[in-house]
Parts: sequence; structure tokens; C-alpha cells
Amino acid sequence: MAEEKTTNILVVDDTEAICSALRDMLTMAGYAVRTAPSGERALQIMESTKMDLVVTDLRMSGMSGLDLLKKVKQQTPNLPVIILTGFGDLDSVIAAMRAGVADYLKKPFSVNEVLEVVKRELRKAQFVEPSVPPIDYVSAVPSEPGKRPPRLYIF
Repeated sequence: MAEEKTTNILVVDDTEAICSALRDMLTMAGYAVRTAPSGERALQIMESTKMDLVVTDLRMSGMSGLDLLKKVKQQTPNLPVIILTGFGDLDSVIAAMRAGVADYLKKPFSVNEVLEVVKRELRKAQFVEPSVPPIDYVSAVPSEPGKRPPRLYIF
């Protein structure tokens, strides 16, 4: 019998009640959930555990959710990050979108809303192609005049 892969979700919020509520909700939906009270602790957890999705608060003491998003995207560009916040100002939404946030949810949130966004982002992440290193076209062109570069066939 094939072993089913566990989906790991990291919840980051400096409010324990939010972490507990999200952990319980996502665990009941069948996900393996870890929680972190800060962005710094989240990065430590991610060093030892591969995560499939991160849900983080925007405003936290210490590292903000936006700073965490930027660091996560540097380390794991295809990892979806969802930001939850009680402050829906346009500047923070724009900054998060530019940094690569998967989705942005405003508190208070509903169980169905969170589960729907989590499922959608995990589904989208499954179909992301792995990063392909760019081709160095300059070195592929021969320096000898009149000699043609090798052909590149794309299917």
C-alpha cells in the first residue's frame, strides 16, 4: 500500500489563541501543523522541517510577517505563504503582493475561508514547475565567424 504524504503547515502568530485556533482547525482538516510565536522561531523550524505552506500574521513583535515572507521566498521561492492580519491597509497589501504572498486574509476570519484558501494554495503549489537554471545564450554562440550555434529543440 502506498504511503500518503503528510502536508506540513507552519502557523506563525505572536498571539497564542490565534495559533491554537488555526492549529486545531488545520489539524482537524488532516494537516500536520507546527506553530511558532515569532518569525525568528519560524525560520528555525523551517531549517529542520520541510513545510508545504506557511500562514503568518502580518504584525508581530520582532520580525514582521512581511519580513518573514521575504526570507521564506529567498530560501524557498515556490513555498506558498498566506498572511493574516487585523490591519488591512492598502500599503501592506501591496508590499505583500510584491514580495510574493500567495493570499492575504483579514481577521476576523472564518474557518471555511481559511480552509478554502489553504486547500487552493496547496493545490496550486503541486503544479508549480521546479526552477530551471537559465541558459547562458552568450557562451552558446560560437566565437568563430560563420559557425552556427548548436540547435535548441523545445518540445
